Amino acid sequence: MKIWPQFSLHFGLSLCLPLLLGVAVGTGGGSSRWIDLRSQAVRAQEEDAIAPDIAPDTVELFARVLLEIEPFRLKALEETNNTADTTAQNEIRRQFIRDATAVIESHNLSVPDYNRLTIQLREDPELKAQIEQAIRSIQLEEISRSQPF
Repeated sequence: MKIWPQFSLHFGLSLCLPLLLGVAVGTGGGSSRWIDLRSQAVRAQEEDAIAPDIAPDTVELFARVLLEIEPFRLKALEETNNTADTTAQNEIRRQFIRDATAVIESHNLSVPDYNRLTIQLREDPELKAQIEQAIRSIQLEEISRSQPF
């Protein structure tokens, strides 16, 4: 599902999980900005990207970040859809980027690594399946913790 057509960011749901696909955020000069994933994909292939075999703890960390970002994404989507004011929409987007960046960095993950993982997720069905499984496991763990014994 494409949220904001003027940006090349795509979000999607897979297996009815709130899996964030294609979010790319960046910081530069103290301000947040959208990153075109197409150019990021080219750069990620040229750079030393994350190893093809991503460690299970990295998969779990990324899944936790995705789950934590999802409420911010949903809020931004709803607010953006409820206003026609371009200035307000741009502020909503900037706030989402600030929120997403804070979540990413709070898990000791760099924004460039998050972006590389996001690109790799879109291109690697095996990694996507691993992350979806990690999300399911985290959600089940949270449900079992909230259930009284």
